[in-house]
Amino acid sequence: MKQINDILKAATFVAVPLMLLAGCADEEYDDTSITGQRKALQLSSAITVSADSGVATRTVSGKDSWTGDGTETFGVCLYNASATTANSYGQYKITGTSGTVDVFTDDNGTDYHAYWQATGASTLKAWYPYSLAPITDGVSTPADAVSISSQDTEEKFAAFDYLIANQEVTYSSTTSPTVTFSHGMAKLRIEVITPSDFSGTISSALITGCYNQVQLNSTLDAIEPITTTTGNITPCADTDATTDGYKAAYEALLAPGTIPDDAVIYISTDDKTYSFSLSGTLEAGKTLTQKLYVGFGETIDLSTSEATDNTITIKTDNVILTGDSEYKVVIADNVNTVVLKDFKITNQLEFQGPTTLYLMGTNSVTTSSNSTSAILFSGTGTLTIDGTDTDELTAKASGDYSCGIELKGSSANLEIKGGKVTATGCVYAAGIGSGLTSSCGNITIKGGNVTAQGGYDGAGIGSGKYSSCGDITILGGKVYGINDQGTYSGAAGIGSGLRGSCENISISGGTVTAISEYFGAAIGTGNSDGTCKSIVISGTAKVRIKGVNCDIGSYKSNQCGSITIYSTADITKIDGGEVIYNPTPEIITVE
Repeated sequence: MKQINDILKAATFVAVPLMLLAGCADEEYDDTSITGQRKALQLSSAITVSADSGVATRTVSGKDSWTGDGTETFGVCLYNASATTANSYGQYKITGTSGTVDVFTDDNGTDYHAYWQATGASTLKAWYPYSLAPITDGVSTPADAVSISSQDTEEKFAAFDYLIANQEVTYSSTTSPTVTFSHGMAKLRIEVITPSDFSGTISSALITGCYNQVQLNSTLDAIEPITTTTGNITPCADTDATTDGYKAAYEALLAPGTIPDDAVIYISTDDKTYSFSLSGTLEAGKTLTQKLYVGFGETIDLSTSEATDNTITIKTDNVILTGDSEYKVVIADNVNTVVLKDFKITNQLEFQGPTTLYLMGTNSVTTSSNSTSAILFSGTGTLTIDGTDTDELTAKASGDYSCGIELKGSSANLEIKGGKVTATGCVYAAGIGSGLTSSCGNITIKGGNVTAQGGYDGAGIGSGKYSSCGDITILGGKVYGINDQGTYSGAAGIGSGLRGSCENISISGGTVTAISEYFGAAIGTGNSDGTCKSIVISGTAKVRIKGVNCDIGSYKSNQCGSITIYSTADITKIDGGEVIYNPTPEIITVE
């Protein structure tokens, strides 16, 4: 069995396909109705479960395979084209661990096929488990509401992964329509983050004030909460949370909809219980992640903080910074962890040493002076940025030679794990990377929603003019690397700026959009002797590109090393047409 942390690595639901066969049909029907012909809907193909694209709530220990003992059953109903209520209902069972199916037969030998009602288009709806809407007197009616309060084991958690199908199918005596289940519940994931020196134990989590009863709706095509009742939900602990870099993590399946205003999450440690407000909208088949910060120190309000020489220096570890300021903020070298919570300054934010930066709410850093990047990492090691999709960081420089996020020196590296990060550079500087006549270390993006726009002659992600950049690695998330500033700008979307360089570029996951509007490759080199080493695009990467003269590789000849493209990657031009590579890539086919 997969562990529970294998559930999510992306943001879309995973479909569960079924094959439905028209059984016993040995003649064609020209009329629009075959009522009375008793053409049974046969289910003969296996259910398959895939975990390769993100929100697969079923792929947890205890429910990533079927028992195959026939006790797991689901309901089906068929409508003909003009019907507003179902014409036929059926029940089917899963007969093998691979998901093979057959009609359900009761102890008296009566089978529960659904039957085709017309040769034209019909609507098929299905739900798992069958108990959500059992057949009574020939009709499936939603059962009473189910309590989802207890999800404290992987098996209990998995049991609430309700599946729904709703689509058009057409009767055929020779071909089989395919039905696709989607996830009817939403997932709430709670990630508990503690300071590096936190020595306590996270003992439990409790969700209160949420809708803790759910029901299949009257039209048999969605799960809905009982909004008249709220209560407690005990989530399931993710036993591999520490592997993912969190002190603890919990997950619960909830009905889609808006979370009630009074919902609260309680996190208990050895000696204290912390409470956090819970808010947001839950969507079927998707995950809402809440990052909770436990054990952090004081909260510093910048709007009331004193400055020395127009600078506020933070020397205390594990602080939460909030409020507005016009002063420069410096995070000293000894500070390992900082949280920005609704933080807004109109001056530079500088990190002097390796720091993990967590985001809460809406945060912005803007500068207007030349050679003053919005965020500057001037130390050695790695600056790490993390947050949820609703936690934002905007870093915008409007003075020349300034990056949105600048890594000062070849030993200054950046890793983005999550959050919505927007970085805008100005003339001759990258959005994320190096400025004018400078260097930066490696840039790694593992997740989040990252938009980086370079200034004139500066790459979106990579090097500025006359500058260098280390390796650029994209493993996941949604990433936009853009150079579109100025009619003659000569930089790549992702790669090197004008007469700049970058090391190796590797993209193996996520959705990546790379654009160079004027004189540069979308991914690769800028103009006038810009260079880069190897480019590898592999895995499940989905890449959308727009370059000039070259989409991937060297804007001019012999400025880029080898290009390797794996067949599993999805690469297309934004404006259509054939992708232009320079040099010719090596294509590796993956079975």
